[in-house]
Amino acid sequence: MLLGRGGAAVVVAGTQDSIQSREARSPQFLSRRFVGGSVRGLSRDSVSLFALCGFLLLVCAAGAMAQDSPRRAFLGPDGQLLPFSTDEEVLAFLADAEVLSMDPIPVGVTNPRKVLLEQGGVRSHAVFRVVDEIHEETRLSDGRLRQRLRDSAVLEVAAYKLSIMLGMTTVPPTAVRRIGREQGTLQLWIENTMTETDRRLSDSGPSNLLGLSRDIQKMRAFDILVGNDDRNPGNILYERDSWRLWMIDHTRAFQAFYGEPDFSELHWCERALWERLQSLERREVEAELDEYLSDHEIDTMFERRDALVAHIRRLIDDRGSGAVLY
Repeated sequence: MLLGRGGAAVVVAGTQDSIQSREARSPQFLSRRFVGGSVRGLSRDSVSLFALCGFLLLVCAAGAMAQDSPRRAFLGPDGQLLPFSTDEEVLAFLADAEVLSMDPIPVGVTNPRKVLLEQGGVRSHAVFRVVDEIHEETRLSDGRLRQRLRDSAVLEVAAYKLSIMLGMTTVPPTAVRRIGREQGTLQLWIENTMTETDRRLSDSGPSNLLGLSRDIQKMRAFDILVGNDDRNPGNILYERDSWRLWMIDHTRAFQAFYGEPDFSELHWCERALWERLQSLERREVEAELDEYLSDHEIDTMFERRDALVAHIRRLIDDRGSGAVLY
């Protein structure tokens, strides 16, 4: 068991992976990763991340040992493992634990706050968000104009629940919570992480290039599915020891007016995620997310799902499943 820098303890088992096709290493396959400018779904500030991803894919496309999804465990403020064996136990803690302190987080535009929780002698940090607005017209950090932009804390819960439905473990547990007179959401704080902004400033990088490149591809697929075009270097977290990736800040996801998805940076897909994307049914999504999403938001999410599945099918038809799925 390795204690990851995001506060997660990671247990990994390896199995032999197939060799990726030479086509996946072609200049055409990687060219957009080294091109500057804005790409839909990520701000202009994320170009450095694109360059990193290009390098990762170039180095790793020959294949390596595959990894099963890590089992999740989390660290408390003292660096010790929290005594939670399931996400359900984490969610119960977030819903019921006593609030000991609450302090502003000096980054972000939705005024999140860092909360210290305690229950039964167990302490953990969490992020409290209360934003719930619809912006008739607003500009994103990269200058793009958006109309009728919903910005809501409950979308954090929707993103978390959908990630679990897809078998993903890269969105921290999140629950609805009222603190005092404020209704919002609490998301477990992942201790000991750096943001993509931090990584860029420190000029650091992982030794496990393949693992991180795959995490980034899953992040891109997820952002397309949920209509999240506000991914930026400040809401991509890496664990300091393991370089495991975490996705946070989805208050502007599930946009009903997202437009046509941009697939130019999506080249691989995890086999398990591919199967779940194809089998995802509206009735199961409604059962989990109807409390947080409108019918129209669910409609447009499934439109993006269909487009995402069609794109991955085209990649498989063009290159073969061994070059696309892992």
